Amino acid sequence: MTPAIALVMSSVSDEERGMASGIFCTMRQIGATLCFAIVGVVITNVNIHHLKPLMHRYQLNDAQIVHLLLNPVSTPQEHAIKSAAATIYSHAFTYGMWITALFALISLLFVLSLKTRKTTIGAA
Repeated sequence: MTPAIALVMSSVSDEERGMASGIFCTMRQIGATLCFAIVGVVITNVNIHHLKPLMHRYQLNDAQIVHLLLNPVSTPQEHAIKSAAATIYSHAFTYGMWITALFALISLLFVLSLKTRKTTIGAA
């Protein structure tokens, strides 16, 4: 995203460049925080939605699932549960990354539209 940022920052006057840089850094931090929170909610909800039937079927609680994921398994049933839970976590992470990519694309389009609007206003 650096070329887009450089493009926008180059259109700011020298007197306002420090303020623009500060605003940019603040918005970047706010955006990263919000994106992290939203991705965390997506991953958690996908995990809960898909893990609950698995936990109900095998009558397991959260601690038992975590124990199975973090420790070696000995029975075929434990292996099946561990494999299913790992697949669920993998899918949840994938959904989270798609959300992150979508936010990055929206941000890029927004930044590029700002440059276009600035140029159009200046030309008028």
